[in-house]
Amino acid sequence: MREIRQKQMPLTPACHRDLEQARELAAIVKVLFGCQYRSLAFYLTDSTCLKAFYRIGIGQEYKKSTLQKNINALSAETWEKINRLILGYAENRGGAGDPH
Repeated sequence: MREIRQKQMPLTPACHRDLEQARELAAIVKVLFGCQYRSLAFYLTDSTCLKAFYRIGIGQEYKKSTLQKNINALSAETWEKINRLILGYAENRGGAGDPH
């Protein structure tokens, strides 16, 4: 996941970088884990690794409705970039293995 995090930076325009980046990172985690928004909210709150990936502070939590609203706000172009990034990551790793 570190490789995805490092390559993720160019996905967003500078004017909305922080918000878009947060949306994209949540979307990447959701796709990699194949989870629903309720599980995503739990994982982002519970996992130290995901907190570091998503840059969540200690004690900071996200509601599933907030995650859903923000991920749904991603454009088709951004989803295409996210999917290419994840596919490239999988190809580099040999396309096998559990992302967890």
